[in-house]
Amino acid sequence: MDVTGGGWVRRALPGFFSPLEVAASVPTTMARAAELAASGAPEGATVVAEEQTEGRGRLGRVWVAPPGSSLLLSVVLRPPLAREAVWLTVAAAGAALAEAVDAVAPGPVPAGLKWPNDLELGGRKAAGLLAEAHLEGERLAAVLLGMGVNVGQGAGDFPPEVAERATSVSLAAGVPVDRAALLAAWAGRFLAGYAELCAGRPGPVLAAYRGRLVTIGRRVRADRIGADPVVGTAVDLTPTGGLVVQTASGARVEVLAGDVQHLRGA
Repeated sequence: MDVTGGGWVRRALPGFFSPLEVAASVPTTMARAAELAASGAPEGATVVAEEQTEGRGRLGRVWVAPPGSSLLLSVVLRPPLAREAVWLTVAAAGAALAEAVDAVAPGPVPAGLKWPNDLELGGRKAAGLLAEAHLEGERLAAVLLGMGVNVGQGAGDFPPEVAERATSVSLAAGVPVDRAALLAAWAGRFLAGYAELCAGRPGPVLAAYRGRLVTIGRRVRADRIGADPVVGTAVDLTPTGGLVVQTASGARVEVLAGDVQHLRGA
């Protein structure tokens, strides 16, 4: 593994995020975090990379990040949560990221979250988050939390197929944004929410996540895994983080996994 000095990362992250590996390039931070978790690394073990050569988002999509342009990190968590509550860790991370963006680089509209775990700035995707549960039998052994944030990209840095849907924190704010400042702002807020989850108090995290979730109330198309697409209005969340979509016929359909598009019009 090509490990750099990473001084700015170490200064930005609280002591919880330890041991810390900062790499110039890795295939994916999630793969490295999985190796650490499997080898018994403690909670808080963190991998940060300047570049991912095989980065993937949700549903296997390629995640493109020119070296030095993004925040790419994965953290090993070992929360005292039931398996069905794992989604709350990524909800805490997403809400913390939206709050951090507004604090460090406020844009013309507040940062929002698109279900289940994308950061939206001005209607365009600026970050994706992911939580993977690792089980030992029925016991939750670890959760790998991954986050990729477009920070310094310019308009010409995105591939043509995503250019109309993607943005960066700097583009949305209209000024260059310091990655260290954004990382520090996120880390403190995430740890506060994560502490509430570990103490058995999910209420504050749920409230923060719902408050940022711009999908509720929107007309959406949900392309589901293993099922037909559903079009309707997103009206609620289930206790396990699913999205409830009400169709034109009045049927309420629970979407557990898939890709959601925000549609225009009523």
